[in-house]
Amino acid sequence: MTPEEQKWRHRAAIVQWMRIGGLLIALLGLLLMRGGVITDEPWPILGAVLLVSGLIDATLSPKIMKRLYDAEDRAQ
Repeated sequence: MTPEEQKWRHRAAIVQWMRIGGLLIALLGLLLMRGGVITDEPWPILGAVLLVSGLIDATLSPKIMKRLYDAEDRAQ
C-alpha cells in the first residue's frame, strides 16, 4: 500500500469514527430522555441536548473534516 493510500484510508477511518461517535451521543440522549435505562427518572432536557448535538456531530463533522483535508492538500 502506497503512502497516499494509507493517508486516505486513515482519513476515511477518522470520518467514520466521528460519525459513529455522534450517533452514540445521540443514542445516549434518547436513553436519557426515555428514562429507566440509565437513570431511574427521565432527563428530557439533557437527553434532548445530547440527541441534537449528537446528530449535528454525526452530520456536520465529516463535512468539516473534508474542508480541513482539502485545505491541507492544497497547502502541500
